[in-house]
Amino acid sequence: MSIKTYDSIEQVNEWAREATIRDAVIRTGYPGLDAVLQGGGIRRGQCACLMARSEVGKSWLALNLIVNAIRDGHSVVFSSQEMTVAEVTNRLMAIHFGLDPLMIEQKKKEGTFNPSWETRYRNDFRNLSVYDYTEPTFDDLGKAIQLHDANAESPCGLLVQDYSDYMRLERDDRYGNSAQKANAVAKRFAQLAKARNIVVVTLVQTGRQNEGDSNKRDHGHVMVTKEAIMYGGEQAFGVMFGIWRPELNPLLDDEVYARTDPEGWTALQADLAPFKNTAFVNVAKNRYGPSLRKGIKVDLDWSTGRWTQAHAHDTASQDGSDGPT
Repeated sequence: MSIKTYDSIEQVNEWAREATIRDAVIRTGYPGLDAVLQGGGIRRGQCACLMARSEVGKSWLALNLIVNAIRDGHSVVFSSQEMTVAEVTNRLMAIHFGLDPLMIEQKKKEGTFNPSWETRYRNDFRNLSVYDYTEPTFDDLGKAIQLHDANAESPCGLLVQDYSDYMRLERDDRYGNSAQKANAVAKRFAQLAKARNIVVVTLVQTGRQNEGDSNKRDHGHVMVTKEAIMYGGEQAFGVMFGIWRPELNPLLDDEVYARTDPEGWTALQADLAPFKNTAFVNVAKNRYGPSLRKGIKVDLDWSTGRWTQAHAHDTASQDGSDGPT
């Protein structure tokens, strides 16, 4: 085993400075996003959210963030109300090892899944704790973190909550509407992140604008802004990531549109063909740096669940002057 040596005290100081920065943030693992986040990642003590419509892929992106954090040596707690612990395990194994999640599930049911994969997973993810509470309170999350810290090799650095709407406050009846509750939940997440000096990432729904007009409704195919968050809470989030997939444009499956304007429908198909199995992830809000309005292009491999940045430097300009519309 080789030992790294340094020629000067300046080099030692530079290594120590970089190590301090690494410990102070948790990288997303997507170079285009980390490039605009102060220190190259989400700062400890900060609360972030992933915003998207249903079925766009919030949970899949969250799982990819978890895999990236684990690979970086961070300790993670994941609270999921969308998936069971077994489902989370299968998906994380698929992303981490490049396996088909449906194959994993089927072979486990048959009892033919190679146990060596399970052994490798338990070793690689020994600093991950997964909980599938039905409607967790913040006390539940606090106890989950305490239990994790007592058993993991290092204290929790990242908490991921899937998703925000499932959180139960001690007195839900105090809030007159969903917006008031959403704001209260977001503030509690921010307080939790700051009190424990961890990164909190929670998943939230978009679609507040034009929700009553089906022709204008966001189906997950248009660029996400911080104003699109369903019930509010944007003031509490230090970073807000938006996710959208152009291929979800509802006109692609609109038989009336295809029949009444076949040329327009054909042109739309051609325009969106390059975006098949593609998502865009932006930084709609960044309290400590620039936003990235039109974001990065991410390739979606549904056979493994991996979301990977299309190119290491595939980012739109910070003012959104280029990139997908």
